[in-house]
Amino acid sequence: MATSIYHTNPKNEHEVRSNIVLKYFSKWSKQLVATIKQENLEEKFAFVDFAAGWGIDNNDPTTTSIVTQVLTLAAKNRLTREMLSVIINDKQEEKIAAITESITQINLIETFTFPPFLNFSEVDDSVLGSLSSIKTLPTLALIDLWNYEGVNWNLVQNLVQHGNADCLLLLDYQAIYKSIHKKKKETALLQMFGQRQADQLQIAFKDKPAPHQKERLILNAFEQCLDTITSSDWMSPLRYKFYNTKNKTSHFLFFLTKNKDNHSLMREIFRIESQIIEDGIGNLEFNPNNGPQRKITSQTLFGSMFNLEQDLLRTYKSQTLQIIDIYENHHSGKALVKKNYIDALLNLERKNKITVTRKRQRMRPLNDSGLNDSIFVSFNK
Repeated sequence: MATSIYHTNPKNEHEVRSNIVLKYFSKWSKQLVATIKQENLEEKFAFVDFAAGWGIDNNDPTTTSIVTQVLTLAAKNRLTREMLSVIINDKQEEKIAAITESITQINLIETFTFPPFLNFSEVDDSVLGSLSSIKTLPTLALIDLWNYEGVNWNLVQNLVQHGNADCLLLLDYQAIYKSIHKKKKETALLQMFGQRQADQLQIAFKDKPAPHQKERLILNAFEQCLDTITSSDWMSPLRYKFYNTKNKTSHFLFFLTKNKDNHSLMREIFRIESQIIEDGIGNLEFNPNNGPQRKITSQTLFGSMFNLEQDLLRTYKSQTLQIIDIYENHHSGKALVKKNYIDALLNLERKNKITVTRKRQRMRPLNDSGLNDSIFVSFNK
């Protein structure tokens, strides 16, 4: 029996990030290969890692870079080996050397049509030039905006808006938090946040706000930067939070895309990789201090599912809508997937808070819950 490529009980943030990327890449690449073959498109797609060594412990030989794991997964499929182009960069030579060595050990790596492009430096002209060969291709890009010179918001915008990329942005919260009032970090702050946001952060931090307020300030500044580069055709960014072993916020992952299906896929992966899943709703967090993943049912009246039910009742009071409209209009910016809405609506139906019109339609089979996207739901007054 083949062993799983995923970490079934992730013990650290690197393993959780690996799971997130691998699960997404697996389903994303399979769909791309099928679409490329069906529609006779250009037979190529790309994976880009602009922080390939981030989170790798040089003293732990069991720690494998995410890009190595992606290539190991890709090598198992002939069509993926023929279509995948990979760009790898890190500014630490020893980490690129370790990644290079690990890649050479991958079975069938020599059969890839496009050998991986590896580079150790900041994200310089050579690395950016390599993007010209993939600028119109479906791409999954991992980017660290803080720790690498040459990475900026224009790059992210070009990849998503003018290219065809989905981006996972790594926000190194701890590094930013420690740099707010350091003179030598002023240039980095300006590059990340711009003059106005950087000034506002430094002013706000002088008042010594509480830790949770500092986190909110940095997140607000980052999200405002996101707002400046996104447009109406982008899906709302998804966010996953990591803690360190000292029980403090370590970093965040933000997922950016214009593709609705890819957005739904990553939302589901963030959910199932959550450390705590309460009533089917993930907390979108990993804290190494809290032990293994837990799936729990609310033991109190005011659990996650109850809160969703009450929010739906308030939002859609006296309205009649299709289930797809409820989901599409309500889930933006929330840690919720469609199944959470189905469960909430079934609970509300049992409580006589809503009326569900179950009319079986030809070519639209009902799911196990007896609901599909086109079914109407009427909320009581």
